[in-house]
Amino acid sequence: MSASVTLRDIRRDRLFLSTYARHPNWPRVSRRFRKKHPACAVCGAIARSNNSAVHHVLPFQWYPEKELDEDNLITLCRTHHWSFGHLCRWVSYNPDVVEDARIWRAKIAARPKWKQII
Repeated sequence: MSASVTLRDIRRDRLFLSTYARHPNWPRVSRRFRKKHPACAVCGAIARSNNSAVHHVLPFQWYPEKELDEDNLITLCRTHHWSFGHLCRWVSYNPDVVEDARIWRAKIAARPKWKQII
């Protein structure tokens, strides 16, 4: 049995997750949070609405009382939303996403730079 995720898996997961209704105030809370935290917490890329997500640390589907709680939110670019926020599976979540993002942001900031050889 293959451990790789297929397009069919992704579609099934997204269909499952789309069945949950959002709070009517979610768009306002999301915009306000993105304005305060415009960069991806992992890589620092400045977020635009089409390439980033305001991600719930604890999924609002399971913790509806935390959907609008800013302490439960983190800004992630599209790539890191999938990998750090959902651990490469849309129906999964990473309760340690804030700490993981902090660690990787520091690693990225301290990464070695190429030196020009003359």
